[in-house]
Amino acid sequence: MDGLMLYEPADIIIHMQGKGIVVKEKSVVAYQKSDNKIVAVGTEAYGMAQSPAEDMVVVSPLRQGRVADFHVAVALFSDMLTKAIGKRPILKPAVAVCVPEGITPVEKKALEEVLKVAGARELFITDIPAEKFIREFSDIFPKEFRKYKII
Repeated sequence: MDGLMLYEPADIIIHMQGKGIVVKEKSVVAYQKSDNKIVAVGTEAYGMAQSPAEDMVVVSPLRQGRVADFHVAVALFSDMLTKAIGKRPILKPAVAVCVPEGITPVEKKALEEVLKVAGARELFITDIPAEKFIREFSDIFPKEFRKYKII
């Protein structure tokens, strides 16, 4: 079953204050088995899952908002941050991340590590649904959340 996804991957939505949604992609990465070279990320990789090449593996490094594969998750989030802010930002972004309820401290720490390796400078992790966080908290407390450019 290599190359086939057994469930529907989540969407990663990146909202930047003042710009709105700048990235909406599937949480999927395609890579070559032979050398682990990343071939595609996001929606492009998701499309490859329909008929993957023999040497191709298409996976989601996240399971219900939790990190299942550290190295592939780093590649996924590195790509997503690059799509949102460009190749070489002057400052690494502060990132607010909305996760499912019930995430454990160990799972939270794994996500923090992935995002820092991927390029985040500072993190705020919450189990508040993303839509509610964007709508209510970033508008109600703009000074506190001004530094979090990416949600």
